Amino acid sequence: MSRENINGGYIILARRLIESEIWRKPPAYLKIWIYILYQVNFKNTKIFPRGTGFFNFRQEQIPGVTLNQVYEFLRWAKTLNPTDLTTQITTQKTTRGIVLKVNNYNYYQDIENYIPQHRNQHKNQQTTNTITGKKERKREIINNLSLSESEILKNYLLSRKRKEPIYDIDAYIALIVKNGSLQTKLEKALKWQAKQEQKKQKEISAAAEKIEEIQEDEETKKAAYEKFKKAAKELRKIK
Repeated sequence: MSRENINGGYIILARRLIESEIWRKPPAYLKIWIYILYQVNFKNTKIFPRGTGFFNFRQEQIPGVTLNQVYEFLRWAKTLNPTDLTTQITTQKTTRGIVLKVNNYNYYQDIENYIPQHRNQHKNQQTTNTITGKKERKREIINNLSLSESEILKNYLLSRKRKEPIYDIDAYIALIVKNGSLQTKLEKALKWQAKQEQKKQKEISAAAEKIEEIQEDEETKKAAYEKFKKAAKELRKIK
């Protein structure tokens, strides 16, 4: 018997979440984190890119969470990680709230980045073990980089124009590790990422300004309507 699809969409929570720092924080932190993951865009739109959204926590009420707890979480989530000097979120204030970006949203919300729990062990076991061993060695090389460095490097390499496309990014990175050009490539990737972030921030600022203009226009229309109603009421009194 088939079941109906579950409405409302979904988010991915990695199993290693229970090993992360947020698991050792007050329970409200995890509630707020899941709420943010649920609310940010799951795909690119004209206003905000994937993993980004507009929030007004003074008006939004997260069940079981106070406004002070939200502010405490935001301060913690924006604190630099001493290991890789990255933050979990980036925020930009506007007059009506904040534009919030989950920095590693694309990585953690992509099911292709999760290693399967079970592997096929039926036929051609020796061949499978050989392929698996090669993949594990490639993965070990990549894992020497921090999570953010690895993601930035992959995005940079895949974005470059080249005569032949990269079909296996892990193998390509293993090759540049072998020929000694990893550090040079990584430095270029980090500079490229910084420019991309600046570009995104400009787009987010423009989107936030557009939202404010729309909201101000709505308020102007509402005020004009109220003024019209008042004038009509006065005219009825005169009659």
